[in-house]
Amino acid sequence: MLTAQRIALVSVLGVFIALVTLGFEPILQHGLDGAGAWGLHYFDQMQYLAWVREAGDSLLISNTFDVAGSANDFLHPMFLLSGLVHRLTGLEVTASYLLWLPVALSLTIFAAWRFGARFLAAGWGRVAALAVALLWVPPAPAIAALADRYEHSREWLTIGDELSTPYWTSGYLPGVIAGALLPIVVLGLDPGRGRRSKRVSAGLATLALLISWLHPWQGIVLVGVVTITEGFSFARTRTWRPSTLLLVAPVLLPLAYYALLSRLDPAWRYAHQASHQELLYGEFVVGAILIIGPLAVPALIAYRTPAIAYRTPAPKWRDVALRVWPPLALLLVFLPGPAPSHYLLMLSLPLGILAVQGIATLRMSPAVRAMALAVLVSLLVPGLARLAHRYVVVYDTGFFSLAEAERSAFRSLDRNRTQGAVLASSRRTGSMIPYRTGRLTYTGGVVWTPNFVEREDRVERFFAGRMATRDAVALLTQARARFLFADCGVDTSRLEAQLRHRVTARPFGCVRLFEVRSEAGRLHNSGG
Repeated sequence: MLTAQRIALVSVLGVFIALVTLGFEPILQHGLDGAGAWGLHYFDQMQYLAWVREAGDSLLISNTFDVAGSANDFLHPMFLLSGLVHRLTGLEVTASYLLWLPVALSLTIFAAWRFGARFLAAGWGRVAALAVALLWVPPAPAIAALADRYEHSREWLTIGDELSTPYWTSGYLPGVIAGALLPIVVLGLDPGRGRRSKRVSAGLATLALLISWLHPWQGIVLVGVVTITEGFSFARTRTWRPSTLLLVAPVLLPLAYYALLSRLDPAWRYAHQASHQELLYGEFVVGAILIIGPLAVPALIAYRTPAIAYRTPAPKWRDVALRVWPPLALLLVFLPGPAPSHYLLMLSLPLGILAVQGIATLRMSPAVRAMALAVLVSLLVPGLARLAHRYVVVYDTGFFSLAEAERSAFRSLDRNRTQGAVLASSRRTGSMIPYRTGRLTYTGGVVWTPNFVEREDRVERFFAGRMATRDAVALLTQARARFLFADCGVDTSRLEAQLRHRVTARPFGCVRLFEVRSEAGRLHNSGG
């Protein structure tokens, strides 16, 4: 017979799966005939899909979002395996990447439940902590939106999204898997579990390396949590456990690899700079207080419990690690580097556990304590409603559907043996060129396309025929374009008249595909 707690647990999992399904709606609606992406920041997935295709073709990945090209020097385990599946089986690129989705969701649910079970007894508290870990979408941005102040608080959106597990499941599968593996490794390193076998130790070291390789931000969090916890333990017990630190040492290998890429590869160096978030620190602090506050206030109470207080003889290793994780992640956000807000991934898990622990330590009747837990869980509602609304708005933009004319033009470029890059009329089309055709694109990626805004402006004027002929020809040369891709609805009549001796039109319904004649004397030695 189902108990109320089991019903609540099933309900939490049901809402989580429903929210993931809502985020997955573009794939369910359009299948593999659509754009291939889903989620709120779909252009990032265009990059992932391009990496999957190139990994299948070349094993090592280059930057296909710039016609200058780059070295094939990026190796990533997830994209490599998906790429090999695509190449060896003929499975679509998107489908090959989607094979990781059930893995990511299963690991996330398992990690959240097991991690919570190590700190909380079976009961409503554990269910509440799981709900926060899987469903926490901070209510503050939703309230700010209702108050018409949301557009002035971009830092709130950044913090809220990064803290939200449902947000990460909408396409960011490397981050989701790395975030789920982090608490699993922390539990495995707990000395309180007894002596580890060689097989378990090797597995933990491998997972530590994998976390850092999949998503380096979580590798940094892992090594920081373990190092600080070990330092605290040594200060209290004078017991030195070098084996624990050695098990997380593999984290440093991928971090060194990414550091070398950012230093030696110009494409990675540019992407590193382009993704650097210039946080408005005053607004960030205010946003952090408002967004994390509902969890942080009860969580702070847990820092005063005997399990961690300095006056106790020897607090448990895992209790220290649990309390080190949140402040460390928040401090790391202020370090210079690309996308520092990624350190907040999966932070709702330790904060939710600490919040439940804090409420449990308060002197109150069971009924009042149950009400406090109910209030904590009820704070999920505004954020979840806001996230669902954002999905509806974004999915109504038309980005995710492809007309048959567009699919035909992409297939033609994919099958064409002529080498050369593509100059696309829009960021949307440009972002799809690498994964759908295997060619370089002049524009399409904010992070990976140098001078992206300037290029977008030039491309818009080029396709509208508002450039002088000399400047238009110069852009063709700079873009190393062998093909021009004009979206449906783009009037190319002036451009065709301007370049009538240099291009040959190949219409595909509403799409106009142009092949630049080789006798125009430009470079066609890139792409394909």
